Amino acid sequence: MISASEYLSQINKQHSLSSGDIFLNKLLGGGFLPGLVHFLHGAKQHLSVILMKTAVNSFKSSVDGGLASNRVLYVDGENRFNPYWISKMAISNGLNPEFVLQQILVARAFTWNQMVELMEEKLILQTDEKIDLILVAGLTSMFEENLSQNVSSSQINLLNIKTYNDLNRIFLGLKRITQHSNPIIVLTGPRHSKSNYRPAGGKLLSHFSNIIIGVREFPRFIEYSLDQHPFYSYNVQRSWKPAEIKKGRLNLSRGGVKSQITTLDSFFTKKLMR
Repeated sequence: MISASEYLSQINKQHSLSSGDIFLNKLLGGGFLPGLVHFLHGAKQHLSVILMKTAVNSFKSSVDGGLASNRVLYVDGENRFNPYWISKMAISNGLNPEFVLQQILVARAFTWNQMVELMEEKLILQTDEKIDLILVAGLTSMFEENLSQNVSSSQINLLNIKTYNDLNRIFLGLKRITQHSNPIIVLTGPRHSKSNYRPAGGKLLSHFSNIIIGVREFPRFIEYSLDQHPFYSYNVQRSWKPAEIKKGRLNLSRGGVKSQITTLDSFFTKKLMR
């Protein structure tokens, strides 16, 4: 047995993987770490971009915030994986796009049962080679849909028990993979339909995940909240969106205070009209 401080020291010695998002990296203390399960919940469009950036960054050297990966597993439950976007990102990072795409294994799930089968049985078949990174988009996207099927009241409890048992089977499948290698695991999913802060999946998900981060999109900014972490306390980062440029005016509203700056084109047009 080792102390908690020694365990923290061991983790800090490992190379972190950059998410490609500076605000998320700040919350994580640098990036994603091996040996910890990361769960991100919230805006699926933004989370899908983060996962694809992370996949590309993993092929960079450790000096550049990567892992020099040999193999990445990407399970897509949101149907948002874009190989053209991956190629573009690889080129912009000085990587060979053909090599990057060849080393990313992609599996898609369109139903809850397919997601369970993939995570419990199919991924373990890939353990013949070392897996450096596991990315799962929309792990619990179909979780609540499965709970809310049109069934009689007498069947609701049985359906709930089965769905939570399925989620437990998914986690057992991930644990078996970690016994063969020590990959970085990043999972994403939606928030609970009856909460603005809790992810879908309940206590079972909270207990399995070491780190939970919420990503909420507002009209003027994107908010990242560190909801759960074994070493860091609750924290919030905000990424402000660029101001909307209107014809002839630049709207720089923030915090309820609006200010308008006349553009150069508008200034000279008015001057000529005088």
